[in-house]
Amino acid sequence: MTQQGRKTRIFWYDALRVAAIFAVTYSHMYVVAFEPLVPTGSFYWFVQIFYRIMADFCVPVLLMISGTFMLSSRRPLDMKDLYGRKILRLATATVFWVVAYAVVRAYFYDETFGGVFWAEFGRRLVTENYHLWYMYTIIGLYMLLPILRKICESERLQLYFIGLWLVLGMLPNMLVTVWPPVGEMLLLFRDEKMGLSIFAGCAGFMLLGQYMSAHPLSDRNRRILYLMAVGTQLFSAATIMITTARGGGIISDAQQEIQNSGQINNVVYGAAVFAFFQHRFSEPPRSARVRRGVEWLAEHSFGAYLVHQFFIVAMLYVPGLQRLAQVFPPLTLMVLAGIVFALSILVTALISKLPFAPYLIGETGPRRPKKKELTGAPGSGA
Repeated sequence: MTQQGRKTRIFWYDALRVAAIFAVTYSHMYVVAFEPLVPTGSFYWFVQIFYRIMADFCVPVLLMISGTFMLSSRRPLDMKDLYGRKILRLATATVFWVVAYAVVRAYFYDETFGGVFWAEFGRRLVTENYHLWYMYTIIGLYMLLPILRKICESERLQLYFIGLWLVLGMLPNMLVTVWPPVGEMLLLFRDEKMGLSIFAGCAGFMLLGQYMSAHPLSDRNRRILYLMAVGTQLFSAATIMITTARGGGIISDAQQEIQNSGQINNVVYGAAVFAFFQHRFSEPPRSARVRRGVEWLAEHSFGAYLVHQFFIVAMLYVPGLQRLAQVFPPLTLMVLAGIVFALSILVTALISKLPFAPYLIGETGPRRPKKKELTGAPGSGA
């Protein structure tokens, strides 16, 4: 720990987290607000496909970062702290933002807080706010931490779990998209016959992140991973283009699935981006201002994830903004995503000043260390 009681930071984790949250912001902004404005088959449509698949590393990377810190043996796991602080804060933040989004949407779409609002409120709590699925997922993964940590005590057992996760979880998901008869058969055996759906979840990302952090790739293996990532993303782009063309220009189910974080192509891509930041930014920049800036953004990025959807929806109501976005989408959409990201960070920074901020935006900002915590334990964890 530093003398001021702040958590020590690792620059490349902070930079990677900021990049991933910005990628989330861009993806959601494009899908929610602007995808219908880009004519299918146009030049800009092809450009935007590559922009979208470039952002598909975001969820795998965020889960890998969480695994890196939450599964680290250097950070003791206390069950009281796990449930009484970490999970509690995630749960209260989830409830707060689910309710906040439900109220705002009721105002815009129902124009009343009467019978329609209350009749739909329960459904909205469960089915809407698609971007908050990550909150439920991370809470579930945190509940599994004692078990996942036991797996990490043995390198061979950890690799065994990751291998099963790739073969039983990620591979069948990909085959359902590109070879449905075989993929659906494998899913049937995995989930209903063998009951091994645990390997279809997100736990593998956490184990993979912790393993890659503890065992950095050699230069040769890292370059091989880069090439694999380029190949898988080109495959993703080709799948989207071909299936959309066959469907008469309608966005296909295959496009939705190929960009899902549970596809093996995005596992490879996420791991490649993780390895790139781990290698390229292993040494922090000399400029203290840059280091502090990236650290500040990273500290508020989780809250920005929770907030950003408000600004994306608000864009739909700004006169002329959608027309402006059509001028040169590759540039204008990126600029608009930057504006949404910046506004979300600023709102999070304001909320973080409140005494109960951790219960609204999770573990944001520095906190005073407890005496029993290990000196020097990394502090960029989710």
